[in-house]
Amino acid sequence: GIGVAGSLKSGQAAKKAGKQTQASYERSAKDRLEKITFDLGRADRNYRQGVGESLANIGQSGISRTSFYDVLADGASEFAIEKKNITDTGNNEARQLREQGSLAYQSGKDAQTASYFSAAGKVASAGVTIAGSQFQPVGTWQTTTRNASGQII
Repeated sequence: GIGVAGSLKSGQAAKKAGKQTQASYERSAKDRLEKITFDLGRADRNYRQGVGESLANIGQSGISRTSFYDVLADGASEFAIEKKNITDTGNNEARQLREQGSLAYQSGKDAQTASYFSAAGKVASAGVTIAGSQFQPVGTWQTTTRNASGQII
């Protein structure tokens, strides 16, 4: 009946919504991975700008070349750490987005499965009602009732 169809439609809608949510999270994950490239480019430009400024200032500062190279080495080390952090953070955020999408899809599938059970329950209860009210015995027939030890009562 209507209740069964409603249960099934509800489950289908929940699964569809789960798929759509998963697709949205997947797009966000892809965008986040693309942002890694942008962020790495920005960090590279900032690093190169800093090195250029340092090179321009070396003549005016009066520091030894050894000290200057130490400063450049520290800057390169910091830049390598920053690149790793950018990459790791972006990858972790993309993975979390994909996991959220997967959970949303699974939730939709679970709701659909629950709707099948709900519909089956409605069909079964309708069958019991039909069997109990519409079908009348025709002719003579007997029923036998037995107790727990098997004796006819």
